Amino acid sequence: MHESFWPHFPYPFPASPGLPHWWDAVWWVIQVVVMTGLLMGLRALAQAVDRDMAAAEQESPPGGGR
Repeated sequence: MHESFWPHFPYPFPASPGLPHWWDAVWWVIQVVVMTGLLMGLRALAQAVDRDMAAAEQESPPGGGR
């Protein structure tokens, strides 16, 4: 397999003359959608943790409760 700058589907299909030209664009779109979903999910998780930490700080007495 020759090295090229643009990514391509890494698995060959048996008895296939080759991948259609549109597949590279579709693969990029899939990657963008998946990565965007992961980043948005991690962002939501981080914001929820921050809210929980802020709420816990407000509920604790001054001086750390010692």
